[in-house]
Amino acid sequence: MGWRRVPEESQGPATDKGRVVAETYVCDASKSDQANESTHNESLGINAEKPILWENDRDSRAMKIARRKSVRWFLAAGFVGLVAALLIAILRPANPIIILLFWPTSIVGLADPTGFVDQALTAVVEFGGNFVLYGAFGAAAGAASDRIQG
Repeated sequence: MGWRRVPEESQGPATDKGRVVAETYVCDASKSDQANESTHNESLGINAEKPILWENDRDSRAMKIARRKSVRWFLAAGFVGLVAALLIAILRPANPIIILLFWPTSIVGLADPTGFVDQALTAVVEFGGNFVLYGAFGAAAGAASDRIQG
């Protein structure tokens, strides 16, 4: 039983010399070696068709799923915060408590920017800050609901 190197073309980008070539190693095992290995694996309780999942793999997979959920919560809540800021900017409510309650980063606008660059930077800070603030609350709420549900 031995290993031999087999070059194969990958689907990667073409280079100056042609296609990218990856190396694959193939095991040259006789039928008796394969039979001995399969009976040994069966005696150990290893299923060759199903990959072995180590404890770290399961943990990292669960962490990736939890991270994806929290990113979704962050983005969804941040979008709600952005819409809230846009609606408040368009409707301009008379009560300043409503403005500061739903769009707290609008306090930056009190700097009264005069130039176009200053106004653009202030708008980015006001709307982006509201996105991040609502997103943080959304991610925390999503994490709490995931913990409560199971």
